Amino acid sequence: FKSMEQKRYAAGIAELKKEVDTLIVIPNDKLLESAAEAHEPHRIAFFLYDVAAALHAQWNRGQNNAVLRFLLPDEPQVTRARLALLQSVAFVIASGLEVFAVEPVEELR
Repeated sequence: FKSMEQKRYAAGIAELKKEVDTLIVIPNDKLLESAAEAHEPHRIAFFLYDVAAALHAQWNRGQNNAVLRFLLPDEPQVTRARLALLQSVAFVIASGLEVFAVEPVEELR
């Protein structure tokens, strides 16, 4: 059974999804703390994988639908918002990798 708080949270997410084309939700704002307490660092790795996969999926949707591309020459405000999303995801991934003492690379070749 879901609590009232969980139901409100789910309803809020559903409403947000109607308004945006990309939404990445952090399932637990205490992920780092709970992973450390449980001695389960793989939780962080799985989360980072999920974030990267969500971004990659959105990038692929732009390959099939030009409106969903990150760079839209005729929509500078949308382009800036999507570039901010990219920067945010890069920050989250870099911060998560730092937990494992891994330095992120700028580009994969």
